Amino acid sequence: MAAFSAAPAQASATSLIAEPTVTSAEYPDDGAWHPGAGLPGSFTFDANGDSAVVGFYYGKTDPAGTFVAANHDGGSATVS
Repeated sequence: MAAFSAAPAQASATSLIAEPTVTSAEYPDDGAWHPGAGLPGSFTFDANGDSAVVGFYYGKTDPAGTFVAANHDGGSATVS
């Protein structure tokens, strides 16, 4: 299983922003093994209303390198 990380895109290097909530219907964080390596799934990143968050970086590297914009400041974004 590949590691997957997500982090909010920060508006300022001095602002502290919490990690986003990440959910997936296909790959829920329920402690169970979910078969499907190589099968696509959708993942939703949620800033939980923190208006300083305008988007999210995600990927299999650290730091994550792919950016997706939130649907509004403090909102969410879904990727496949």
